[in-house]
Amino acid sequence: MQAEGYIHGITTHSDAALREELDIKYGRVKRREKKDVLGRDADELIALQAKLGFKRVSDGQLLWPDLFRPAYLLMEGVTIGSQTRWFDTNGFAFTPLLDGKLSTRSADLSPVLFREKIPSSSVPKVTLPGPVTLAAHTEGAEDWQSLIPEYAQHIALLSRELRKHGYRHIEYAEPSLLLPHAAPLAHEEGVVEACRAAYGHIVHGLDATTIIQLFFGNPNSIPPALLELPVSGFLLDLVEAPIADGTKLSLKGKILVAGAIDSRSSVPEDLGLAERRVQQAVKALHPREVHITTNGPLFYTISSEPSREKLREIAALAAKVAA
Repeated sequence: MQAEGYIHGITTHSDAALREELDIKYGRVKRREKKDVLGRDADELIALQAKLGFKRVSDGQLLWPDLFRPAYLLMEGVTIGSQTRWFDTNGFAFTPLLDGKLSTRSADLSPVLFREKIPSSSVPKVTLPGPVTLAAHTEGAEDWQSLIPEYAQHIALLSRELRKHGYRHIEYAEPSLLLPHAAPLAHEEGVVEACRAAYGHIVHGLDATTIIQLFFGNPNSIPPALLELPVSGFLLDLVEAPIADGTKLSLKGKILVAGAIDSRSSVPEDLGLAERRVQQAVKALHPREVHITTNGPLFYTISSEPSREKLREIAALAAKVAA
């Protein structure tokens, strides 16, 4: 089966960029705009993706402080809340704090993207926070599920604006759906139905590949109805667990994005094991396409050079799966 690789979410800054950011913070060097500091990182990352043959290319979302803030800070009715750990990683994010009625103030994410650096021959891609994960992490909400439609409206507007800027592959991070492991959120009453309505609105009329990311959770805990949502495909965490024999899950007609490279470890991958897990998932789920990536964003877990090695492992695994 054909397979292609790519990265998703926020990618680690280079050591040189991190040093300059600290030098600026403590007044050791003249202040420069963050786009200038990270521009070289973006150039190098995009060049590496081209060298590895990635068709779907990201700027690594290097200008994003975390996956939540650039999205929700374009809204009214919400402000920066508490710092919290980013799921099962060593990274952190600032969750939204409800302080009024949610609405969209702006849908323009261009100040935090290096869109102009992505070659016209590539498929530009980007990751947004999913409306369910945003709602579940909003502080001050009496009924978090009631916020899902309002966040979905905002994410839909962001998606349409991104499409105007040429982004043709948009991913929605929903790790909250499969966590906590003991009682995944997706099994709460009404959540799958809320997802169906939210994503029906988000993807309506949107001419783009749309992927829901279900990383850091056991894919075998996914309610089968969740994989029927009206999106192009799903990222499943195959590092967390292989797809079980006799599964009732199906991705027929959809894209399997195999999160088969471990974003939380700098130890070299066992590509043979990763390939077996991908092939097992393909056999069980019957997807129409296979994409290869990490099981979570690289930004929150490992440093710069190991993160670049993960890209090479993604490319190597995609080649093995396609052979």
